[in-house]
Amino acid sequence: MTMTKVVNGVTVELTAEEEAEISAEWSANEALAIGRARTKVLQAARDARTAIFGRLDGLQASAMTLSVTDAANAATHIATAGAIETAKEGLRNITAVDLSGATTEVQMKALILAQYRVIASAAPVAVQLAFAGLDA
Repeated sequence: MTMTKVVNGVTVELTAEEEAEISAEWSANEALAIGRARTKVLQAARDARTAIFGRLDGLQASAMTLSVTDAANAATHIATAGAIETAKEGLRNITAVDLSGATTEVQMKALILAQYRVIASAAPVAVQLAFAGLDA
């Protein structure tokens, strides 16, 4: 498709240089929009992560306390505390998710949410509750 412009009331085709300039401007605007979306999505991921860390810290402290006070189930409580630490490590890396293939905020959010789901699904069911509300 050839690009055109109107000069003195006459429609004329753009030169190759003019088309290249417009294309470069569009590309720059698109890159700027993608960069802004990425910043917004990563900040939202950090905010959600902070809330989840708080819940996990409470669950982990409880599991460690129970490992001392409930000797019969100490190994289970210690395993839960270890699983929580693994989930926390995954959360620390959530902003390293590869978003390079995403060109929209919706696509980026979906990639981050998918990573949250991977982290949560690897944890015990009681720990998965700390991730509740991410789909909202």
